[in-house]
Amino acid sequence: MAEHDGRNEQMLDPPSDSDEETPEADEGGGKGDEVAPDVDDGDGGAAEGDDDDPTDEPVEAVTAPSVGDHIVSYHEPTTAFYMSTVVAVDYETYEYTVDWDDGDPTGRKISHDNVALDVAPKRGQVRPGTRVIFPQGHYVGTEGVNGGGTRYHEGLVTQVDNTKPGEPRCSGHHLFTPEQGKRVFRGYDREFSAMPISLLRLCPEAEQVKMALMPPPK
Repeated sequence: MAEHDGRNEQMLDPPSDSDEETPEADEGGGKGDEVAPDVDDGDGGAAEGDDDDPTDEPVEAVTAPSVGDHIVSYHEPTTAFYMSTVVAVDYETYEYTVDWDDGDPTGRKISHDNVALDVAPKRGQVRPGTRVIFPQGHYVGTEGVNGGGTRYHEGLVTQVDNTKPGEPRCSGHHLFTPEQGKRVFRGYDREFSAMPISLLRLCPEAEQVKMALMPPPK
């Protein structure tokens, strides 16, 4: 898929305060020049949860997007997720066509397993082992891209902390590594910690997508 100038980014140096060597970022892989996001890390490491953790309850199905919905979806050239709106659906291939919030014209056709409604998960929908879309890093507008925004990534939850007042907080890590083709941007961290559940987004299961994308009756 062709690159677009509006998603180019400078090559970035690894953080100097890390004990592990951070992989070098791909040149030209970003959507503008990113700055690190402000993330509330809470009071410390996340716990496994307590008696209020509803892990014994059935997990409520995640709703699949339809035309007109605001979603976060995967942009293949940059291997990251961005905010967009569904403008069309292919009922044969289960493929979505989106308009990006930032105006970028590239990568607008998205597979059904790489879209998520821009709606916070309900308590109990996120557990250890849940695949989530999480925010990490911001970018600014450049030529061809009307504005900046937040960059999102595919991750895996490893811990859910229900011990503190307010909403649950989740910890986990990127689902894919740079060795698997994940591009590294400014502000990259392999892990995320104590992230409020309201910042996460969930992709629907294939069955929910197929039901939502049934062709309209003739």
